[in-house]
Amino acid sequence: WTGNGVTRLTIANLTLRDFYFHPIIFNGGTQQPRVYNVRLVTAGEQFIKANPDGNGGGVNGGVVEYCVLEYDTAARSDYTNGVDVHMGRDWIIRHNLFRRIRSDKGRAGPAVLMWNNSRNTVVEGSTFIDNHRDMWKWRDWVIQAGNANQPFDQFSIEQLAGDLLPQATLDQKIAITDAHRTLADT
Repeated sequence: WTGNGVTRLTIANLTLRDFYFHPIIFNGGTQQPRVYNVRLVTAGEQFIKANPDGNGGGVNGGVVEYCVLEYDTAARSDYTNGVDVHMGRDWIIRHNLFRRIRSDKGRAGPAVLMWNNSRNTVVEGSTFIDNHRDMWKWRDWVIQAGNANQPFDQFSIEQLAGDLLPQATLDQKIAITDAHRTLADT
């Protein structure tokens, strides 16, 4: 794990497997970490975890690319994610394979979880195979908006700034997740 002022750390070109908790942890104070061409197999909990710093900030500017995050079969509990970032800004998660992010104990995932005031994140060109949840809530919101013939201007506002609307509903907050996590391949 890292923290306390670590900047621009690169973890690259290796395989980590069979961890009881998190194989990679970026704690508050870590900035601009890069995980490149790493294969993470069968983590006990989150494969890549970025924690807040306790003062309202998080790990910012992270890049996860060309990685494989997978379970041999399934997680030992439903407390797992591929990438889990709290309060992080400006992450890029691209060209990764997320496979079998699932559990026999309950509904695991999502494979990518940017939450707790995370923002400006792009997820692109990644492949999601046999996971319990990839980005299912946002997908359902898009289908519901289309089925309800939601006007394009309202659809666009909710997509770009749903979480900033006065007294935003849960659905409006879900709508913004595509701007936080853009997915090219599902």
